[in-house]
Amino acid sequence: MWFNFLFCRLFGQLFKKVRGYSGKFSQGFSRGPKMGKSTIQAFLSVLRGSLLSILICVPALALEVFVIGDEEHLWREWGIFEGIDDTSNPGWIQPVGIGRDMNVLNELYKARRLFPAFGKEGEVTDPAYKPGDARIWTPNAGFQENKQLVMLADGEKDTLSFDYFNRLSSNMGVAIYIDLGAAYPVERIKFYPLNHLEDPKVLEQYLDFDWGSHEDMYMKGYELYANDGRNLDERGSPIWHLLSVVPVNTDVVVVADSSFTPEYIRYIKLRCTSPMPFELDQIEVSGEGYLRQATFVSDIIDLGDLANFARLWWRAFEEPDTQVRVQTRVGKDKTSLRYFRMTEEGEVELTGKTDEENRLVWEELKPEEQGRVVGDWENWSPWSLPYTSPGEPLATGLRQFLQFRKEVSIK
Repeated sequence: MWFNFLFCRLFGQLFKKVRGYSGKFSQGFSRGPKMGKSTIQAFLSVLRGSLLSILICVPALALEVFVIGDEEHLWREWGIFEGIDDTSNPGWIQPVGIGRDMNVLNELYKARRLFPAFGKEGEVTDPAYKPGDARIWTPNAGFQENKQLVMLADGEKDTLSFDYFNRLSSNMGVAIYIDLGAAYPVERIKFYPLNHLEDPKVLEQYLDFDWGSHEDMYMKGYELYANDGRNLDERGSPIWHLLSVVPVNTDVVVVADSSFTPEYIRYIKLRCTSPMPFELDQIEVSGEGYLRQATFVSDIIDLGDLANFARLWWRAFEEPDTQVRVQTRVGKDKTSLRYFRMTEEGEVELTGKTDEENRLVWEELKPEEQGRVVGDWENWSPWSLPYTSPGEPLATGLRQFLQFRKEVSIK
């Protein structure tokens, strides 16, 4: 009798359809060696380059269906996201999308994923920061001033956010850098000082406030640069290209949209080309479309016993210029990575039972105590090459633990 392990991110209606396929696909499963080792085969369904389900069948003594993506087993509880949206359509995952009425910086701020950075390269000291989060910084100000920069994305248009450059010193060449954490489709970048033009209602709220003195603190000249996160130098720093240049600016509210064609942008550099003092209240970044790349990496799946893997099947419905990559790997234990701690005697490997346990311990170490993090190649296979067609063999070898990775990219 077959034991059905259904690993899917689908809600009710589609789940029923996938279950309907189980009999059809199970007929093609091989039982493997007679020694009693399990045979596994998977059915993967990808819709519009964004939805994923895997049906794994193992010979056993009972028939059972296990679902990931329903109310009991959420995507978020079964893997690591990068650029993935699991809230727009419950039960589904897809690349994060944005609309023209959405300020990307403000969304990142509200999600607590925008962090102040420091120095020339934008170093982040907050332990909550992780890859895919956003940063904002200026190398022309100190630690405390940089901490205030995140307020440029708070969405509040009746409070002054950043006035450090309202000073007697020349501001020629000072710059503000933004790393969105991923490449977003950007059509417009907007920035301005505290003013009443964005929301005239503030005039009624603050009758005695001197708006004019702040509105005159707009940036009198600027250059706007961008980078998509791929075009980097040998040190990994962005190679900038110019989006817009206005040597003499007279606009209180600067809207840079017609000056460049929509493009994917991860890094932004706003450089002042005037020595005059200026203030900033908000910076807005907006566009329409989906992140260029999104990745879901599953947690390590314990199959309960050694399994002899067979083949992987899927159906794909991808939008034009969208590519879906699915990879798997198998292992002998629950730790696919090896974490090391530096001591006076040398490197000592952490011995937690899971990758997550070791990662948490490693991240709590002082920087000088954090050793290498490398793959556990003795007990885990490398990631497979991307599967290219249905029916390809799944990762081979008798293993108890399985992990899969799904990447969606826009060409």
